[in-house]
Amino acid sequence: MASTVPTAPPQEVEVLAINSTTIRFTWSPPPQQFINGINQGYKLLVWPEKSPEEVIVVTITPDYPGSRHTGLVSGLKKFNWYFGSTLCFTTPGDGPRSSPILLQTHEDTPGPVRHLSFTEILDTSLRVSWAEPEDKNGIITGYVLWWEVPGVESGRVERTLSNSTLQHQLTGLTSTTLYTLQVAALTAAGRGVVTPSTISTGVPPELPGSPSNLVISNISPRTATLRFRPGSDGKTGISQWIVEGQVVKDDRKEDIWTVVYQKDNQPDADSVEIPDLSPYTKYRMSFACCSLYRDPETLSAPRS
Repeated sequence: MASTVPTAPPQEVEVLAINSTTIRFTWSPPPQQFINGINQGYKLLVWPEKSPEEVIVVTITPDYPGSRHTGLVSGLKKFNWYFGSTLCFTTPGDGPRSSPILLQTHEDTPGPVRHLSFTEILDTSLRVSWAEPEDKNGIITGYVLWWEVPGVESGRVERTLSNSTLQHQLTGLTSTTLYTLQVAALTAAGRGVVTPSTISTGVPPELPGSPSNLVISNISPRTATLRFRPGSDGKTGISQWIVEGQVVKDDRKEDIWTVVYQKDNQPDADSVEIPDLSPYTKYRMSFACCSLYRDPETLSAPRS
């Protein structure tokens, strides 16, 4: 009698993840009367839950005379959902698959954080930022951050941060000093790949210089443009420009100085347009700047 393909799948199939990249199959052969020829072996089939076309096939030779067989499929993605199924085959071809079993590979330590960068670099502080790992390999539970001056182990500082924290302000640093900094993500499986970097703190800051050469132009009933020459940035950068105004009355009595406009996060500005002025009103204007180091500093000379 010529052999044909099996007409029953393997029996009592069990599929179990044994680590983050490997799953183990255990099964019994189909009943002998359904093999329909000489059993040439088994195929272990694994595919991602959301990508059924990406099937991984591992062929297993029959293990006689045991009634239970075991096989492994490795090289899977960590902490990922897969379907697993198996079939028996003869020389003419494959038999039916067993019912797919859904399982997840184990959690593992995460890959490196991305886009490590530094901003707001001052003499005794700086801000470090990063993005979560591309390969999370599990549920990110937090981040560990540590920094030190190379060769000075006693100065090492470490912080454990929440999983929603993607930046941290380092304080208490020493000016003009090179620091080594490292960041790693955490899962229940442990600490992930460390991302290292080095950064030097800045020079001690100074008070920013006052703007000079103030010129008021483009005057309309409700707006005016104030042009100026910026002073020094105090070695930290200008974070805000502030225009103060004082109404000059006909009786020469002077009103109090008030903030009429402020402009943020444009350190290279050399002009501002002042809105919402009162029509046909005489003002005296004065100008101040804020640095990242201190509050508003000395005002420029008033201009009428």
